[in-house]
Amino acid sequence: MLKGGTRGSHLNWLCRFSAKVKYGIIKKAHQPGGSIAELCRRHGISASTIYRWEAQLRARAKDGLVDRSGGKERAAEAEIERLQAE
Repeated sequence: MLKGGTRGSHLNWLCRFSAKVKYGIIKKAHQPGGSIAELCRRHGISASTIYRWEAQLRARAKDGLVDRSGGKERAAEAEIERLQAE
């Protein structure tokens, strides 16, 4: 049986942790002496949930490392234009 017994409460259960709380739990898991088992008991989640959140965090963190300045692209375009003008 799902927590609360209705679909609506199940959705609340699935979404009960904000991104900030998830990040805090992951951070605590990686602190010296951090225990995933203890965090799971405290928050009522499974270890696989924490590992899934970590995987999602790593996947999204890569997006933060993408060069968004476009500097290389602009430099390449300028070089192409310069060569075409010769």
